[in-house]
Amino acid sequence: MSPLSRLLSYFILIAAGDTMKINSRNFIVALVTIIVVIALLVVPGIIGGSIHSATVDSVIELVPPPEQSQVRVTGSAFQRGWFNSTAQLQVEFLPLLEMTAEPVTLLLDMDIRHGPVLFTREGLKWGLASADITPTLGGPGAEELRAEIPTDTPLPVLDGYMLAGFDQTLMLGVTLGAYEYSDVQGSIQFGGLDGSITFVGDSLRGFLVETGQLSLDVASEPFDLQIAPSRAESRFEASDQLVAPVSGSMEIPSISSTMPARLSITGMVMESSLNYSSPQQEQLAARHSIHIDNVEGVVPLSTFSWRTELNDIDRELAEGYYLLAENLGNVNSQGFGTDVLISNMESNLLQNPMELISRLQTNAYDGEHRVSIQVNWAGIAGARRFDNVPPAELFEALTASVELDVDEMAMGRSPLAGMVTPYIREGILVPENGRILIRGDLHNGTLVVNEQEFPLGDMFNQ
Repeated sequence: MSPLSRLLSYFILIAAGDTMKINSRNFIVALVTIIVVIALLVVPGIIGGSIHSATVDSVIELVPPPEQSQVRVTGSAFQRGWFNSTAQLQVEFLPLLEMTAEPVTLLLDMDIRHGPVLFTREGLKWGLASADITPTLGGPGAEELRAEIPTDTPLPVLDGYMLAGFDQTLMLGVTLGAYEYSDVQGSIQFGGLDGSITFVGDSLRGFLVETGQLSLDVASEPFDLQIAPSRAESRFEASDQLVAPVSGSMEIPSISSTMPARLSITGMVMESSLNYSSPQQEQLAARHSIHIDNVEGVVPLSTFSWRTELNDIDRELAEGYYLLAENLGNVNSQGFGTDVLISNMESNLLQNPMELISRLQTNAYDGEHRVSIQVNWAGIAGARRFDNVPPAELFEALTASVELDVDEMAMGRSPLAGMVTPYIREGILVPENGRILIRGDLHNGTLVVNEQEFPLGDMFNQ
């Protein structure tokens, strides 16, 4: 007996109430199978009934809040099926309307598949729904806009996709196809772009952009630009605070250009992060780094590696910075005024401890150089404004150390040679084994440079 026939016979026996003829194990298997089959048949129809109202809302929510007033859904058509649906949205973007005399409409054709089992371009997925999105320009102004493109070469294919999960996740992706164009003035080749942005509920959780090879040359100038396939990614953690942990990175394997001067960079990686540094989530730590494997060209630099950390950032200070940036970028912003924010940030910065650590290692002028900086701010209780705190008291709360380890021969080939040589002659800087070492320390208001003391407090008290 085939599995399908056996399943049907079990179903008939269950429906007839004759469960005595069914083995208990087989009964459980059959019952679970029947439930799963019914769910796979019924759930897509239930999902399809709720998609229509959610489609328009999802499109609007994907637009950043400051730009939502510039987006208007002027029409929609929806055809619902049991396992899939189709939709078309007519969207007006106000800045696009300003480019033409006649209205321009962005048409979004959506082929929607209902869950729970989804066949997507990335394979089999489990979720609420998925959709392929094809955008086109419509309206009387569309032809006017196309006429502005100075070539008959077909534009790259642009399409999108969407995946909604049962856990309130929503991923929106876009794919831009490869593009090539050339004429007597030059040529451009672009390998395309893949990007995605992910939301959980109303919160942005991350984005990813991957680009193909970009080649650009201009025939009338000795200009050639090459950028290898690159990647940028950012992740945002869930938080009920105004400033939430975030991390991001960008990788560019190689860049080369012939103008304004010949330059080639390989192995560039940039990383940034902001995380809580205390269990109570009252302090934050920010880290940034840039690393370059090799540089060739007119610049005297061949390698570069820089990393900085800012620790013990008070959460209220970070939130004030966020609100200040928002206020400066939006004239209609509500809440605290700019002056109040700056005043609160100044008092917070004065009162709370903070630490800065920065390290640089590079090869320049055919020599290795290292710089290390560490600054500790102890904070001044009750202080509110910098101009009300005596300079001597500020230096008492500040501890710092700076170490420079540079190659003597390379320094002699650099533009700084004229500045360093007199200090070497006077014995202030003493080279050792081909290296010039400079160490400066600031502690209790006294600056010490290579064992020479400079009381800063006495200088301000004179």
